[in-house]
Amino acid sequence: MGLYLLIFACCALKQGDIEERHYYDNSFSNNNYYLHFNFDNYLFGNIKSITTESFSNRNAMLDTLPEMYLNGFTIHHYNLNHRLYKIDTHNQERKYNFSQYNFGKGFNIFKYSNTALIIDSIEMKVIYSENENEKTTYYLDSNFQVKDVKINIIDSSKVSRILEYDKNLIKRSSSQSQTQIYTWDESGRILQSKIIGNKDAFQPNYDLDSRSYTDYTYNRDTILTTNRTSGALRINKLLRITDSSTIPIFKKSSKSNTYYYYNEEYALVKSVYMPLEDNGDVDIESKIIFKYKLDSQSNWINRYDNERLEYTRNIKYDEKGNWTEMVKFENGKKMSQIIRRIEYFN
Repeated sequence: MGLYLLIFACCALKQGDIEERHYYDNSFSNNNYYLHFNFDNYLFGNIKSITTESFSNRNAMLDTLPEMYLNGFTIHHYNLNHRLYKIDTHNQERKYNFSQYNFGKGFNIFKYSNTALIIDSIEMKVIYSENENEKTTYYLDSNFQVKDVKINIIDSSKVSRILEYDKNLIKRSSSQSQTQIYTWDESGRILQSKIIGNKDAFQPNYDLDSRSYTDYTYNRDTILTTNRTSGALRINKLLRITDSSTIPIFKKSSKSNTYYYYNEEYALVKSVYMPLEDNGDVDIESKIIFKYKLDSQSNWINRYDNERLEYTRNIKYDEKGNWTEMVKFENGKKMSQIIRRIEYFN
């Protein structure tokens, strides 16, 4: 409890210091749960798109000169509300591969060459079909967020997955062998997600114990997630800093405990990793304290593991103060490089 109070007292000062920045997500969560805040993506200006090329060192495990190769090429698209609505993914030859669309809570659509996608901005709806047998229509509100869903299936014997919705919230996702069930509160916050086995195809067996579940508990400023999978328990305590993003305060599993410390801008400055012995006691000798040195934009440039410098990052910025290149070194060896081209709204 004392740890959380320390962090909250520190971070409560932040709100007036960061109004010039906006958070730009770089991924969709499956059901718009709470995304972990990443300070690298807390950026200035009204951004229209970010084109990102990621390179890795092919000789990372060898004692030779770095050989960099392209292992990621994406374009992230944002609206004027700073919301990520589309991701274009390309292959290692920089050729277009597929797109991923997000239309609200629980709706994450992949557009491949064999799928059909119609966006009707006049009728405010999206029609999506992966094959001739299934067609899903998403009805949008004035903010282009999903308010209702209708699914048309011609032949149910050819279906690999059945989705059930209550207006804009997914309630159940069933496959041949298992079903994932979602529970929400009245304000649309996730309360529980659990997976159970089926007694028949697409028919969950409620008499069986859950194979995996995650419970979400909400306090004034924190969220507690409790996950149990195959008997293993994991607990995360998160500090909510926006409606959809969080930072971790504490993580616990059967193997370790981890604590996180931030400055007044929510930039991570220290984390403490504590491995656990079989009896649950902390393995003091294996404890690791990670400390981060920050630059003027609150991005970390040095990481120290138990006071030893292990990782460094060289970062370049554009005229607005957003980073456009980041090169990461491990013990002095170049490991990765990221180049970003940022397009702004006029």
